[in-house]
This record gives sequence, C-alpha cells and structure tokens, in this order.
Amino acid sequence: MYVMSVLHAAARLVIRASSRALVSVAMRNVLYWLSFPQRVTFKLCLLTYKCLHGLAPEFLSRCCVPLTAVPGRPRLRSADDGQLILPRTSTVTLGPRAFCSSGSASWNSLPAYLRHPDLTMGAFKRQLKTVLFVSVS
Repeated sequence: MYVMSVLHAAARLVIRASSRALVSVAMRNVLYWLSFPQRVTFKLCLLTYKCLHGLAPEFLSRCCVPLTAVPGRPRLRSADDGQLILPRTSTVTLGPRAFCSSGSASWNSLPAYLRHPDLTMGAFKRQLKTVLFVSVS
C-alpha cells in the first residue's frame, strides 16, 4: 500500500490538488498514469520484450524461451503466436512471482499483435499502454 500512497501523493502534487482529494480518477483521465497493478504488468512486458530482442542481460534473456525453441513445437499453430514457455514452479507463493514465470505469463496474456517480433520498442510501449488502459475501462 505504500507504493499506492506515494503514487497518489505524486499525483496530488502534479495536479495541485488538496491533500484530502481523491486522485484515482485524475491519475487515469488527466495524467494518463496506469494504476499500480497495470504498471507492474507494463514493466514485466517491457522487460520481456527487451529479453526477446537482445536488449536485456543474458541471465534474464535465458528465462524467456519461445515455444518455437522446443523440439516438436515449431510445427504447431500455437508456435506462430509468439508465446513463451511458462515454466512449472515448485512453490505456490513465491514461484509464480519470479521473472521466469511472471514475465512469461504476462507476455502470453498480451494480444497476438503485440507479440509480433517486428514491432519496434516505441510502438510496443504505446500499444501496450493503450491495451492496459482499455482493459480497465
């Protein structure tokens, strides 16, 4: 909750609202800021994009394995979607929070046109933010 209060305080400062004003709606409609869960999804998907395009450190890039890299999978229709392998986790609480799991899960939840390999980073960021804004409405 600390992150939310800092985000709301920053929004109040930017729009010059009183300290008791509700700013959730203003954050979205005036400032065009994503809410906290959407910001996490945005950052995860952007980092996954960088891993797939060779712009991230090697230790993170090894976590992002396309389905086409698995023997026998390149011929399947699901391999054309640009999805990543979602590794199994041994723990229920911490396993899905690791980048290897959460990054792949966030990436696979994107529409197919956002997972296209020819998309530039600028276009990817703009379209991803649009998708995340629309998903809340």
